[in-house]
Amino acid sequence: MSAICRKLFNRFIDPLETSFLGVRGVLLDSVMQHASCMDRYPSLKNEVIYRIKSKITQLTEETREKLVDHCMAEQLSVNVGHPDYDIDECSSIAPQVGCTKVWEEHTEVGVADGAHNAARPERREELLRMLLQNDCNKKRTQFVSRMITDYLEIVKKNVSHVYFINIKYFLVFKFMNYLNKKLKIELGSNWTSNLKKTLAQDCEEDFKRKAEMEAKCKYLGEALALIKAF
Repeated sequence: MSAICRKLFNRFIDPLETSFLGVRGVLLDSVMQHASCMDRYPSLKNEVIYRIKSKITQLTEETREKLVDHCMAEQLSVNVGHPDYDIDECSSIAPQVGCTKVWEEHTEVGVADGAHNAARPERREELLRMLLQNDCNKKRTQFVSRMITDYLEIVKKNVSHVYFINIKYFLVFKFMNYLNKKLKIELGSNWTSNLKKTLAQDCEEDFKRKAEMEAKCKYLGEALALIKAF
């Protein structure tokens, strides 16, 4: 049962990784949308976008590793003693009967027809078919299937809960904390002369516009003073 559960549990990992790509895409789309307000400063915009994308990639990979590790831990711990696990179904298993009777029948036939007949492939296939059709084996198979299904329901609930919490904290919350507290510090500490130069060039047009506005305000102020003088 443990081996079967571990094999089936691998199916939880691929959807987790696909979901990471979706969350990462939402964050990147939001960043690009709000970065349009810096279109007048392309150098600063490119620097900010580069740092934010790098941080999102880093946090996404760290969070993915944490969740995959959690999935692996669930694989290695098939906890049949879980309180939600209904183990009372064991009482529905019937006593093991039928296999010995089927074997005796084929033994008698083999003695009558010759010992070599019992080893024929068709005789072995017939015996295997009858063993698989045994009621006890069917009930055991159904019981194990119910056990695996019930256990995977518990695991799915646990993984879904941890998945939501980890995504919210390790990816979204840490990313927002980076934007609010650490991004400005990084930009200030890595303020190279080249970035200063390109940013100054980007701002040159703003400086000209500011000078023009100040001159216009000065002329308007003088005109207003002359009007008041009349």
